[in-house]
Amino acid sequence: MKKEIRERIARGETREQILAAFTERYGEKVLSAPTFRGFNWLAWITPFAVVLVSGGVLAAVIRRRVRRTAGAPPPAPPAAGDPALRERLARELDSLDRE
Repeated sequence: MKKEIRERIARGETREQILAAFTERYGEKVLSAPTFRGFNWLAWITPFAVVLVSGGVLAAVIRRRVRRTAGAPPPAPPAAGDPALRERLARELDSLDRE
């Protein structure tokens, strides 16, 4: 390939003409990177777009969750001295012992 490139340069072909000839002969895989024409631009943009969109979604979810937990009142502690709760607990424990 290098020899062919040298020969084409010696004949006066431009860089674009040489690249077009190689692309026609071997396909786009001969290029070190895909061109920005046609569908190939999507191959360049998609990874960056996915990272940016994922980061935005993650930031939004984190913000929403932080706001929800920061604004929520703390749960009330159980009333340890409530006689009704103690009586209910005793009944439930008794019923478990019987089974």
